[in-house]
Amino acid sequence: MGIADKKYSNVDKKTAEILVEAKLLLEEEGYEVSKPREKSIARELMNAAYGNAFKTMSKDPDLTVRKICLKAIEDKFFDTCLDTLIKGPKKRAAFDNESPKTWTEKTVTQDIKTKGHFKRFKLIEQYIKTDMNATRTLLDPDYRPHGDKVAIKKIK
Repeated sequence: MGIADKKYSNVDKKTAEILVEAKLLLEEEGYEVSKPREKSIARELMNAAYGNAFKTMSKDPDLTVRKICLKAIEDKFFDTCLDTLIKGPKKRAAFDNESPKTWTEKTVTQDIKTKGHFKRFKLIEQYIKTDMNATRTLLDPDYRPHGDKVAIKKIK
């Protein structure tokens, strides 16, 4: 039962034995049992980098989610997040690529200059799922979205 102890250390011995037997039965029938995925902390790290960038530029009146993301990818905290998430020098080098990004004429905003910044932007864009109303509510306790009506009811 040494194998069951190592693979299923988070359950009791009887459950581990049942899981090992079930896996053997499934493999006899021709099924593959894959390993469970580990939970990634990428979403939390990207949101932390986004919040850190927003905190520094929250007073800007014409602020957009894109501007915050562009500020976040240039921050040192984002580099530490990348060091945590991206393993291996070749994969990490793609995020530091300084060769110029080529744009087509159909592209309206050409504010990302290098391929590394583009890869960083796409990574943070993948995990940031907020709009400006949700972003402003992070730090401003008095912020109410435009057009939001507050109904006050009288208590009898």
